[in-house]
Amino acid sequence: MYESKNLLIVNNNSNTINCLTDMCKRMGWTYCIAESGEQAMRLLNAEIFEVAIVDVMLPGLSGIEFLEQVKQKKIHTEIVIVAAINSIQMAVSAIKTGAYDYITIPFLDQMHVDHVVENAVKHYQMAEKLRVLEKTGTDKRCFENLIGKNKQMQDVFRIVDNIAATNSPVLITGENGTGKELIARAIHNLSPRKDCPFITVNCSAIPKEFLDGELFGYKKEANSDILERKSGFFENANKGSIFLDDIASLPDTIQAKVLRLLQNGEIRPEHSIHARQLDVRIIAASNRQLIQLVEKKQFREDLFYRINIVDIDMPALRSRVEDIPLLAYHFLRKYKHQMNKPVFRISPDALQALQSYSWPGNVRELENTIERAVVMAQSENITIQNLPQTILDKVYYLDKSSVSENIAKYTYKDAKQRALTTFNRAYIISMLQDVKGNISAASLHANMDRSNFKKLMNRYDIDAEDFKGIKK
Repeated sequence: MYESKNLLIVNNNSNTINCLTDMCKRMGWTYCIAESGEQAMRLLNAEIFEVAIVDVMLPGLSGIEFLEQVKQKKIHTEIVIVAAINSIQMAVSAIKTGAYDYITIPFLDQMHVDHVVENAVKHYQMAEKLRVLEKTGTDKRCFENLIGKNKQMQDVFRIVDNIAATNSPVLITGENGTGKELIARAIHNLSPRKDCPFITVNCSAIPKEFLDGELFGYKKEANSDILERKSGFFENANKGSIFLDDIASLPDTIQAKVLRLLQNGEIRPEHSIHARQLDVRIIAASNRQLIQLVEKKQFREDLFYRINIVDIDMPALRSRVEDIPLLAYHFLRKYKHQMNKPVFRISPDALQALQSYSWPGNVRELENTIERAVVMAQSENITIQNLPQTILDKVYYLDKSSVSENIAKYTYKDAKQRALTTFNRAYIISMLQDVKGNISAASLHANMDRSNFKKLMNRYDIDAEDFKGIKK
């Protein structure tokens, strides 16, 4: 059973009304009926409807005129046009005016009608979520500049909240770009050490021959008269916290000195015979599983168990798809202010593309994508055309093969089939892009039977929903 939805049926034909009301009852949706465009407009002004199913041939205010008024007044209800076979061109025109989709009467395929209306409801819900984000800013479910309503992220927030006030070492694991440094900063900022230094060290970025001196300081003779002393990162972090990113890259000798600090609270600067006592909290991070490195004798076992008192595993972005709208709008606000550009929203089709992508670079890659989209945006909206081609290729399943490749390695029959496949996919995708994923309109333009056009889509694994809302 579907969740209750509120639909508006705008029609004066009793048979059509009966079919649509039966659909609403079957789906468990609430509905109202208006027999004219004027009456429907009064209802829209008084009540929220997710979808209005509107006959194109209404008495008085026509369906197209009604649609134009809805768009002019910026009413967010999705409009599905009902058109007779002989008025399909008018329905296609309605799509270009802003209608979500159209269905033809008589209703020969009730499942198709159900599918169109259900998708219109989903499109409204997605757009409504985006409108809420636009108005309210970053979702309330944030934590020390970390954003996420995903259960895994909420578990991370709870762990941070529980351990921040302690002095225990912390090991943060996860793929690159998942926000390990942000979590480390959150731990520090929520701790009693928050007014003391927070030092970040990228262990893999420091040449190994300089690691000892950079981390622990050094003492050396600059000339015969002056003794030069330099404090290291650990000493600079005294009373505060130090974040050791990519701790797995530290050589064994340095690992031993970190272990000594954890055990005894002391360091010995390079070339010095005197130890120094420090009070510093160590937060380490790794994008590799340290326990596996321990088993391979590539990381000290004693250090692993000493820093692994608290383990926080950061989830990959692909496993927290529901957080993508929150993060995307967070980065949109950040970069529109930095660039002073009037970009306020992300179109539903662009957001759908963002949620369909696998994000190998995680949150960092998403941030870079939104920054690029703000740069490329030519209006108040980030559209799907503002996204990188690497994302669009994944979303629209574009075939990267080409007839210009070296086809001499194929037989004539195989080469011809590859070229035909490439052409068919490109042609279908182009047609669907032109009509925002409307299969009926695409098949009409292609002068093909709708069922045959749909069979080609299925053969090449092309989903019309991926093209909803695209403007060419």
